[in-house]
Amino acid sequence: MVAYNLVSVLWMRTLIDYQANVTAIRLCPIAADRGTLPSNQIEGNARAPWFWYLTDDPRLQLGSYAINGWLYEWESPPADITQWVSPADSAKCFQKETGITSPTQTPTFFDAIWPDAWPKITDKPYRYLTTGSYSSPLGRCSIARHPAQAVEAVQNKPVPGAINMSFADGHASRWKLQDIKNVIWHVGYTPITDPWAISP
Repeated sequence: MVAYNLVSVLWMRTLIDYQANVTAIRLCPIAADRGTLPSNQIEGNARAPWFWYLTDDPRLQLGSYAINGWLYEWESPPADITQWVSPADSAKCFQKETGITSPTQTPTFFDAIWPDAWPKITDKPYRYLTTGSYSSPLGRCSIARHPAQAVEAVQNKPVPGAINMSFADGHASRWKLQDIKNVIWHVGYTPITDPWAISP
């Protein structure tokens, strides 16, 4: 599994060390440039990468993908991860590679507007699929990036758009937002086909 490390470097330090300092590996070609985003906006959107403001290392500051936060190793307080995952939810973390019982269904990395996300069954897609929402775990990857289009999600209607998603077995796929809950996000998660449902 992935160590949470310090909040200033997260998983980006591990990846860049493994990938010979190639920063572009974190950038989707569709969302590789901050463009006209305000300098104080740290989250990305469907066409722009996020800016990780907590590090001074420019090699770690930009990215278009998020890690499935449930792949982080959970450690007891005062570990930094406890700011985001409570002890009550710690059992949802996979902790070890052997904890992933369905690797073909378990997301690892995906298009997003923030470096990580911890989706739960009670989350819903974010309405504005051009911007997404960093304040909601599922909202962080609720973006219509493939293809990039200005569309909205309407409650109880099919969700338009798609993102690229990789899985624990190593394969990657263009994943429809309509199926965003039809994966295994964390330990004990039951996939469902309805993205608006809040229970299996």
